[in-house]
Amino acid sequence: MASFKSPALASFASLTAALSKIPSQNRDALQELSGEASALITASDALHVYEIGGEPDDLVLLTVQIEWLKKHPREDHRGTKVPAGAIFLASNRNRSFGRVVEQLEHLTSESPQRHLAGHVALFGPFAVVRTADSTAQTPNLSALQTATKNITTTLSQLSKLTHTAKYVWHHGPYLRSLTHFIANTTPAIRNALLALTVCAAITSLDAHAPNTPADWRTLETYARRLRLPIILISPDTIPLQYTYLNHLLKNFGELVPALFPASVYTENVNHHLDLAHVLVYRVAAAAAHRHSRAVASKVAAALPAHHAGVWPKACIRPEAYPPERCRMKRALAAMKPLAWYTDMGMMPLGSAQGSTAALARVLLGPGRPTDDATLCVPVEIAARGGRAFRISSAGTFCVYTLNRIGDGGKGGGVPEALYHALVTKAVLGGVEGFVKEFYERGKNEWGYQREGLGQVPDGVAVMWGEVYQGLIQQLRGLAQGEAGQEWAEEERRDVQSVVKALGTGSFTTAVVGVLRKRERRGKGNGCWISG
Repeated sequence: MASFKSPALASFASLTAALSKIPSQNRDALQELSGEASALITASDALHVYEIGGEPDDLVLLTVQIEWLKKHPREDHRGTKVPAGAIFLASNRNRSFGRVVEQLEHLTSESPQRHLAGHVALFGPFAVVRTADSTAQTPNLSALQTATKNITTTLSQLSKLTHTAKYVWHHGPYLRSLTHFIANTTPAIRNALLALTVCAAITSLDAHAPNTPADWRTLETYARRLRLPIILISPDTIPLQYTYLNHLLKNFGELVPALFPASVYTENVNHHLDLAHVLVYRVAAAAAHRHSRAVASKVAAALPAHHAGVWPKACIRPEAYPPERCRMKRALAAMKPLAWYTDMGMMPLGSAQGSTAALARVLLGPGRPTDDATLCVPVEIAARGGRAFRISSAGTFCVYTLNRIGDGGKGGGVPEALYHALVTKAVLGGVEGFVKEFYERGKNEWGYQREGLGQVPDGVAVMWGEVYQGLIQQLRGLAQGEAGQEWAEEERRDVQSVVKALGTGSFTTAVVGVLRKRERRGKGNGCWISG
């Protein structure tokens, strides 16, 4: 195979142009290397391991992969059907381990078998392993050691159950837990590692990335010794057309009560209620030229007394309203994403920013079809802490990106459209497939469609209705007041989008259905929502 190497590149953004300039005599070699890497990370004869969090996008990824695996059992060397399994790694951060276990209970309608002092939850061929918090500045060595032992044992046992000799590891942004595992697992498990993917670990190779140059060098050293590729997935190289889940899943808020267990989504609903008040009241604070304790006191006074201790946390603290965040331009800009989150009825527990990084991984799994839309481009990364990299046939790392070879650097839309079509098909197929199965399962269990199945619980619906009337009135009053007259047209539209989501968003639609039923039963309490 012909070797090739590009000039040094400063960022992933320059990769598209570099691909278009690959000499024609090297394109076949690049395509061949890419095909080999793609085949490894989608190997159907390997067990796949996913490090995930407990956020809604992580749980959608979990759902999509479980649904795919249930419908695509493997065949052993005798042609006998064997269960396709997977291992999911989750820490206790933001209760991720518990949320992932609860989601699997919901998906499988089974109770987990607990093993290894409760650190492993087993659902037939699917396992959840509790890991150390990889985001910690100083990793807990004892927790890392425990996690390594538990993952090693789980891999060994599940490989026997699923008749797999190799495994593929799909990792998150923080490398130290991964390198610790590779260094400290057993030789047999270490040598069974087939390929690695690392998601969102670097953004344009910038200096604020979560891993040090030493972390990357350590990982590369292990990969060279084990002769395995490391595929890097970055938002810069796989641009998502959707920042929020409901960009992709229309009417997502109406699916929430069926898609997630109540124990999971009510946490996100409560968190959303809390931060929604923070964002709206910062705008109100800017209009009134107030901040800190004066704003927190106003919020506390506006909330129904029986909501205390349920969800109000940040919104009643003075530190949520510092002067610099209670300035109109900044407050309006920060509130803009609230329309999307309100439509879903959920907000990530760890961040108030859009998070669909997990969806970039839905096509990385056993038996997923490889396609012409993407490439695994081999690259070399500067070894001594520099941020430059280059396309190279000798590279240990590969960048997972859209196939721009031969498009003249124009960034045509065909690969992007094809990629998004594949992601959309995978996500919709998994989510809609489970929701349909969920209702059928309930009907089979009870012999009829039980009232309330897949609906927002009464308590959550009433709470939502009581609170959001106040937010709608607050925003409408601001828009009609003196402060609103000074808003730019775009700002005015953004505020109206939030008001619309509050009153007629898809989660609100689900809530209104519950409130109407309560009213017909004579249990209405006067709370209503209208956008």
